[in-house]
Amino acid sequence: MAGAGPLAQPVSAEDKERLRAFLREFGALDKDLAYHGSSRAGWATPPDATHAGTPNQPLDLRQILTSDFWQGPMQFGELSTMAATMLQPVGGMGRIGQAFGRALPGVITYQAVVTELTRTETGARITWKHAGTGAQHRIDAPFVVVTIPFPALREVHADFAPATRAAMASVDYVPAGKVAFQASRRFWELDQQIYGGISWTSRAATQMWYPSAGLHGENGILVGAYIWSEDLGNEFAAKPLAQRLSDTLDDGAHLHPDAPRWLRHGVSVAWKNIPYTRAGWAEWSREARATQFPLLLKGDGPYLFAGEHMSFITGWQEGAVRSAHQVLADIAERMR
Repeated sequence: MAGAGPLAQPVSAEDKERLRAFLREFGALDKDLAYHGSSRAGWATPPDATHAGTPNQPLDLRQILTSDFWQGPMQFGELSTMAATMLQPVGGMGRIGQAFGRALPGVITYQAVVTELTRTETGARITWKHAGTGAQHRIDAPFVVVTIPFPALREVHADFAPATRAAMASVDYVPAGKVAFQASRRFWELDQQIYGGISWTSRAATQMWYPSAGLHGENGILVGAYIWSEDLGNEFAAKPLAQRLSDTLDDGAHLHPDAPRWLRHGVSVAWKNIPYTRAGWAEWSREARATQFPLLLKGDGPYLFAGEHMSFITGWQEGAVRSAHQVLADIAERMR
């Protein structure tokens, strides 16, 4: 096969038989390498005390290929940041930041809006105002660790070097959005036996996330939409709240026809519209990662950059924490 690379390498008879054995086991194939269904695909009739059960009929291969589901969603659960088993703090991911706040009383200044960053002879000056009172403040420091996401940082007056600004501009950001509802009945569990996990849709809602907590409870919080593609994310951010909720309910009804009956009190967030982030998370192109990321890692004089965008684990708190550790190590080395 021309241009096949490793696929064109010769395979021994023993290797072929091992590969066939692997395909039979992993793919639930018969001795002729044909697929006739598997219990892993779910049951048309579940097994019980007197019957072995009837697996669901195989899906049409042409429909699977045409759907393009195999191009990304099918491997979603195999990603290192999405693989089972995942843990979550009780009460949501925001509890982690709140725990830092409790551990650092009087250290964190809340409602501080940074308006200007300027170099001084000994470091840099941070000018900020209190979001509530509008009172102006200034702090001088030998180093400034800047963790503001780049889309929001571009709105701050700062004397960054031109190369630093160009590097910041090279990073793409995801205009992610979410919609969540309170469900008065956990219909996904009662009617479809779905316990946690995700449903994918080709509609604008993209994903529906089912809660992994409160199983068998009377109600629950259902994420009706999780959007992250650029076009859909921008369209979502431009919609008024009422339209976001109604469109999401309509999309959800294609998966669960009775869903609008049980979903109430919808809320939504479009991270593109949040003043101090202006986006969901960073996505580096291969070229920008190779050429611009190293420049930002070095910092710009007294300015050092940290955050999920300054890591290889973008979009996750872990990336932000590891980035902070790296910057602290950099400061320690400079102060030696």
